[in-house]
Amino acid sequence: MQKAKLYARATILLIGLLGTSVIGQVQPPSHDSGVLVVHVTDAFEGAPIPRAFVFLHGRGGAGDRVVRLDPEGRFKATVPVGLYDLFVAADGFTPACIVVSIEAGEAAQPSFKLTPDLEHLVP
Repeated sequence: MQKAKLYARATILLIGLLGTSVIGQVQPPSHDSGVLVVHVTDAFEGAPIPRAFVFLHGRGGAGDRVVRLDPEGRFKATVPVGLYDLFVAADGFTPACIVVSIEAGEAAQPSFKLTPDLEHLVP
């Protein structure tokens, strides 16, 4: 039940932030930044989920943003060094959340395999 409440709260927050969507831009990483490459696929079919979105939450609120994925289900951006909570959601799929560490000059490449949300399918 706690997980469901977390997803519900995060979804409400995301809906509020969608108006401020930012498409990620990739610049060469520096001594105080790294590259974040997110890939989201369907867990059963392996197909990309291009309509998914990712909420990046930097510790202390730094660098918070919501992004949409490209047609291949990917997002790539240069972000400041630090820990980030990544929340991924798409219509018809169960959302997922992980913590990612961005290191200076390095690339973090988390992949998400979302499963269909069978509990909330509308007949």
